[in-house]
Amino acid sequence: MRIRLRTLLLDGAMALIAAKTPAQTPPAATDVAGQWKEVNLAITYSAQHDNTLGGPTFWQHGGAIEFSSSLWHGLGAVGNVAGLRASDMGNGIPLTMITVTFGPRFTWVPTGRIVLFGQGLIGEAIGVNSLFPQHIGPSVTSFNTLATQTGGGMDWRWNHRLAVRVFQVEWLRTQFPNAKNDFQNNIRFSTGIVVRFKQ
Repeated sequence: MRIRLRTLLLDGAMALIAAKTPAQTPPAATDVAGQWKEVNLAITYSAQHDNTLGGPTFWQHGGAIEFSSSLWHGLGAVGNVAGLRASDMGNGIPLTMITVTFGPRFTWVPTGRIVLFGQGLIGEAIGVNSLFPQHIGPSVTSFNTLATQTGGGMDWRWNHRLAVRVFQVEWLRTQFPNAKNDFQNNIRFSTGIVVRFKQ
């Protein structure tokens, strides 16, 4: 399962890069809103409220790197890598979480400066330096699981090269073992900067 998921993530990333080569998209191509097609790199600070469903709630803090690309009529693709940490999950145990997700994004540009987007991503969540109690077998200190992530946000274009990620709010579901129902519903808030690469 883990090897198959990692292969799927790698194939998706390679397809995203291949789809945006200059040979496939002429420099003068524009999207439905009349804007130049572009590739964006977002660097954000993230705060995540974790709900262990029956256990304590807690906050994680960290950051993310996100690579997105417009493809056709507002539709595009995005890949996100985030790392967050909590020194105490409410039970004296720390948690470091890394998520690697990718999927489709829809972008709407109502004005020249405001960009709104919504997305749905899937990938892998990696928990380390913690304790994951299993129903069968001993507890483990690291665990990999499926992650689903959906949400949206708004960018404000500062100029032709930079934008501000005003906000990004996402629901993240993970399936770490917790000796109860083995899934978690989390809310992630992000803000940061976006570097724009127009074609």
